[in-house]
Amino acid sequence: MNQQLSLRPPLSALDCSVIVVSWNTRDLLSACLASLFEHTRSVTFEAIVVDNASSDGTCDMLAQDFPDVIVIENDTNDGFACGCNQGMRVAQGRVFVLLNSDTRLIEDAIGGCVRDLESDAGLGVMAPALVFDDGAPQPSCGRFPTVWGSVRSSFDLLGLVQRIRDRRSHFVSPYLTQKQHEVRREVDWVLGACVIVRREAVADAGLLDETIFLFAEEWDWEYRIREAGWRIMLNPDRKLVHVGSASWALADGARVAAVLRGMHYFYRKHYGRGSALRFTLFTCLVATAKVVGCLPLLLIPGMWTSAWGGLRCNLAKLRWCLSRAT
Repeated sequence: MNQQLSLRPPLSALDCSVIVVSWNTRDLLSACLASLFEHTRSVTFEAIVVDNASSDGTCDMLAQDFPDVIVIENDTNDGFACGCNQGMRVAQGRVFVLLNSDTRLIEDAIGGCVRDLESDAGLGVMAPALVFDDGAPQPSCGRFPTVWGSVRSSFDLLGLVQRIRDRRSHFVSPYLTQKQHEVRREVDWVLGACVIVRREAVADAGLLDETIFLFAEEWDWEYRIREAGWRIMLNPDRKLVHVGSASWALADGARVAAVLRGMHYFYRKHYGRGSALRFTLFTCLVATAKVVGCLPLLLIPGMWTSAWGGLRCNLAKLRWCLSRAT
């Protein structure tokens, strides 16, 4: 369900509001905020941190090291979407910047993207390209997933070989290819690590869907933003370091289940019950095939670790599929 807006009116002198949702990422959050204040020079901004009941001293660190940051302290962790919505409801910038706590600015990427966004009246979302610590490109955007697209990706043998040889340099569907990431282009969605969104687009599309605790919330939100008539753009000339999955404290099986729940919800909400059912059946079939394929790899020297990881992941997928049938 789309959440009610209840947004505060913007301040004309405040270019953007940077909203960071954090859960037990104190040190990463500190580095993120320090880089934000160091590099964001070309726009005016306020920084808002929504802390989802961290137990690692995050709020003490914020009070001591970043007294100018607006802090919302939650007693429970109600998920990323809920935290982002809390931040947007109190934000007063003309543009909202949703920024993960495990990101780090190395240039004025936010300021550049905000200026790019406001220079094009039809743009609803702009995002920088994500990179690893060593500067290597990271998957940042893609096309909305479909069941048949997933089928093609799963049986792409050449792609499988490339992923085995170099997992970081081969971008798997529904991400665009690495080459497609090199050119500024309109896309279906950008990764939620850094989403720079026009306030008017949020007013048209609504806030994030708090039904989704983790994963696929950006797909759903940006799907609605595009449905409202706004365009979404990746700008690879602006770059941002992203660690990735730093807030995950779930066991592997719970993480897999959270991802599949989010994807299933997206399929059902936007494509219908039949598509969601096909997604579940396809996930079950592919996971079964991969479990069978992993078993002999356990006997090959040097393959045990990756085979065991693949086996655990696909068994978790099968458990999730069975839970949908019961």
